Amino acid sequence: MGINSEVNVENFAKIYGDFFENISEDKIDLLNTLCTKDILFKDPFNSFTGLEKFKKVFHHMYKQAADPKFSVVHISVSNSTAYMKWVFSTGKLIKIEGVSEIKFNEEGLVCSHIDYWDSASQVFIKIPILKYFIRYLIKKFSI
Repeated sequence: MGINSEVNVENFAKIYGDFFENISEDKIDLLNTLCTKDILFKDPFNSFTGLEKFKKVFHHMYKQAADPKFSVVHISVSNSTAYMKWVFSTGKLIKIEGVSEIKFNEEGLVCSHIDYWDSASQVFIKIPILKYFIRYLIKKFSI
């Protein structure tokens, strides 16, 4: 299925990016107007279908992280897909850089959101007991 030629994917990708840059716990339900009910979501820790589960990811984020923020660095669009480079931070403790592959349906709603980021070098290596093992593996596989 191709996207409706009247749908401006670039504009909708910007609206979606703006949502993440301005997200707050009381704005999570705005995803109801941006996404399909059967949205596919994947990241290094999750893989599921469904808008209610997708919203739970963000409710969980607010329970686990102090002052979480997304900064959208760049958006590139190709046909019905947008690629969004972003930085996620929680104060000085965590900074994660990644890219989201976001697919839009013919109505311009997000039907797939797949996050690509390196959990080993950006999260797990900060856990003392895992840090040495991950450094060992990285050294073992690097040339």
